[in-house]
Amino acid sequence: MESSKKRAGSREDDDPAASFPELLNFCARAQTLIAELLLLSDRIPAEFLDRRFDAVLFDLRYFDSPNDFESRIEGNEELEALEDCLRESCSAYMQRFFLLMTGAVIYHLELLKYLNDLQVTHLSSELGSVLSNCVLIKDYVLDNSQYLISLVRDCNIALRWVLLHRASGDKRSRDIVTSVGLALQVDEDNLLQLLLKTSQLEFKVKQLYVELLESKEALWLEKKHCVSNCIEELSVHCFGSWVSSCKIKNESLNDWFQKLSTEVQSLDCTRTGSSSRAIYRVLSALKDLEQFCQIDQIKQWLFEAQKYLQDMIKVLNLDDEAMSTFSAITDALYAWAYVARFGELLGKNIEQDPSVVLSLHTYFLKFWMLLNVPLRRIEQNQSSDLLCVSNYYSSKYAAQICATLEIIPVILLGIYMDDNLQAQQPFHQLSRIDKDSLPEFMQVDQQLNLARAANKISIISEGVLLMSRNFRGLISLDLEDWLEGQVRKELSKRLENKLKTFFLLPNVGYDILEVNLRTLSAYILSQLQMMESFQDLLHIPGNRIWEETFTKVLKQCFEKEYAAFIKREQGSIVSVAQLNDFSKAPTFYGHLLHQLLRLTDPSRSMFIEPMSGWFDAEGHELLGLHFINLIESCVGQVGLASLDSLLTAIIKENLEYALKGFKNSLDSRCLEELRKLDDSLGPPTSLPLLGWSSYMQMGKVFIASWEPLVECLATIGQLQLLRRLISFQLKCTCKVKAALITSAAEGMLSSIYCQRRRILECMEEKDKDKDGANLGLFLQALDEQRKIVGLLSPLQAVHISSDPPIFLGRCAFIFSISQLSRYVLDSHLGTLTSRLKKSIIDFSPVVIGIGTFLRQFHPSHMNQYVQYMGQYIRTIAETAFGTVSGPHKGSPDPAEVLKSAFWLMCFCKYMDVSEDLANSCLPPSFIAILQT
Repeated sequence: MESSKKRAGSREDDDPAASFPELLNFCARAQTLIAELLLLSDRIPAEFLDRRFDAVLFDLRYFDSPNDFESRIEGNEELEALEDCLRESCSAYMQRFFLLMTGAVIYHLELLKYLNDLQVTHLSSELGSVLSNCVLIKDYVLDNSQYLISLVRDCNIALRWVLLHRASGDKRSRDIVTSVGLALQVDEDNLLQLLLKTSQLEFKVKQLYVELLESKEALWLEKKHCVSNCIEELSVHCFGSWVSSCKIKNESLNDWFQKLSTEVQSLDCTRTGSSSRAIYRVLSALKDLEQFCQIDQIKQWLFEAQKYLQDMIKVLNLDDEAMSTFSAITDALYAWAYVARFGELLGKNIEQDPSVVLSLHTYFLKFWMLLNVPLRRIEQNQSSDLLCVSNYYSSKYAAQICATLEIIPVILLGIYMDDNLQAQQPFHQLSRIDKDSLPEFMQVDQQLNLARAANKISIISEGVLLMSRNFRGLISLDLEDWLEGQVRKELSKRLENKLKTFFLLPNVGYDILEVNLRTLSAYILSQLQMMESFQDLLHIPGNRIWEETFTKVLKQCFEKEYAAFIKREQGSIVSVAQLNDFSKAPTFYGHLLHQLLRLTDPSRSMFIEPMSGWFDAEGHELLGLHFINLIESCVGQVGLASLDSLLTAIIKENLEYALKGFKNSLDSRCLEELRKLDDSLGPPTSLPLLGWSSYMQMGKVFIASWEPLVECLATIGQLQLLRRLISFQLKCTCKVKAALITSAAEGMLSSIYCQRRRILECMEEKDKDKDGANLGLFLQALDEQRKIVGLLSPLQAVHISSDPPIFLGRCAFIFSISQLSRYVLDSHLGTLTSRLKKSIIDFSPVVIGIGTFLRQFHPSHMNQYVQYMGQYIRTIAETAFGTVSGPHKGSPDPAEVLKSAFWLMCFCKYMDVSEDLANSCLPPSFIAILQT
């Protein structure tokens, strides 16, 4: 019987309900009330079912207006008689029913009071005091383990009860708990804060308790050694009149202390029962001695010995069973459904206070049982499904973590969006600074804002590292790689959105365009500096992420714009203007290109070679190296190279359009005229027999039909000039920023050029082999690098591979002669300008356009063009300056000779015509005159 009582007692001790008497009382009373209600419902008196008594039986509406109901009965003898009959026969039942209702009302009121006492306000403040006062150390946990476990239990009970009832399927229970929470101003944010603080306390307590368990033996030996030292001090210094009053007989006090010290030294932490009893005996003896001691030093030693003995008892109580109990108390699977609901709220809290990230690892570790509980029986069964089931729950756990942390990259990149954290512009080192300008130079406010931003990033970095360290081995999630990927994703989104905002009206002024580019450049620089700071603070490759992400965004922008251009080109194109219309471009590149083409329009601007820029009629610069440099500060070398590639694609399509126009203009009549002209002019190395008169009518035949080609070739030249500036900018920048890469690329390109024939033969032989494919990839990569470092010769490039028109060199020559009449030589500007100072096509783009068109075919066509131009210049020179007998009547103006020679000289310079050919066609005397 006694053993059964012990077992019953042990079962009571193990029952969780015994630990919560208030909840047990509510449950018991609720069951009693329910049983009483069911009992009364089974014993309804017959009078309650008799319709005669309906007039004197009332429902709960009676309590709203009892006087009205009483007035119906008073004065009515029949109703009073029924009431007296009902009272006599059913008084006991009604009394019992009223007691039931009274119990239900009292139960409801006390339940509401209990709910009020169960909310989180006092628990949250108590947790805050424990966590914020830096008291959580090993000694504190050792001394207050029961208090800490009790606090953790209360917090989990409150969270479990409130969260489960808030998510209850019973609407009435859910509404009661929600209304009580609203009355006490306890919302989901307060519950989240309690959950975060509880998880922090649990993690720290568990961590310290594990450390105490691991150092249990060392801690035991330390405390035992301290007790022995105190007892030895007492044995040496304890003497005097108080000895005789001690309860120690037949031996000296010194011998007694030695014996006590030996007993303490023999204590063993593995023998919990005997060691505990021995410690209590020693404590009791020391307390007896303390009562008779009057010396302060002796009392201090006695107090310290007792303190160390009590610590030894606490060390003995350290066991693994406590950790099992702690794990059961802190299990939070009941709140897993709330993790998704708390995700958005957590994001807002992190945005307001980044230090919340420091507690996220403890928050998620509170739900680690999700990974263990479903696998327990599978593991016990040694099932082969363990791995797949484990992977499933791990993936769900990791997905929820990632979903909650998605706000972190947004916050990280948003830290630098403040106007006070714009990019620091570089400045040159100054040897002397004025005292008055020193505060402005130091930029104290900006430095303070940057320091605060760095602090926020450091806090977030520490939180991510804590999560990465604590999740290692728990789930297959590398948070550092995940963070790097999310930063790439968010940075890409921000860059795309920023480039999309670069939408300008079609005809904005240069000033507005420059302001927009400077704003974009400042933003790009700020993002670059931000990623550099991430490299130091987040321990991710910030520079590499920036380069790869920015390059990817620009390439996507280029590809989208190129696809839109090709789609437009495949449509019905009826004019050059329509082909090169980027006013409705879908991307940043298209809008930028539209502004470039508008500012450098050959019909509205003039390119001045010595100034490397375009100017308007008033002499104001429209676009030059400064503007290209500004673009390079926005998109970098890769972006500038992508813009060059887009210009190349546009040039190719314009060349195709020009070739089609040339071929369409050469009808049978034109071909017949060209044959006659070719016969009359004779070889280009000699002068025509008919002299100047041979050229008088040839231009008129083709001027009308070739007029659309002027605009097309001028556009090609305009695009080529832009490419020259871009190539020059790339080359200069890379010479400074990447001199070694540029030098290596130059050397490699030079070597390949020297061995080009051998390389071509090798590629033809190994076209289908792996080596041939690798060689092709190598040359392709080298070509991309060549574009980036600016080792390009845009005017030497070949873009199309079609067959040339018939009489190409002669046609290009006639085309040039037909345009010469529109220009005059301006010695001040050093170029050809409009004769009537009216809007005509600029000279330089036309010359370069003709040269680029000829470059697409065999070099003989360009040589023929130069020779035909040389023949023309020599012929009109002889006619204009005359022979010994003087100039002929109707001969051309001598200025026409210089103008023609200047045209050919510029053509040879732009198109890099060989010096021997140029000198053979253009007399050195003309070159000397033009150069002076």
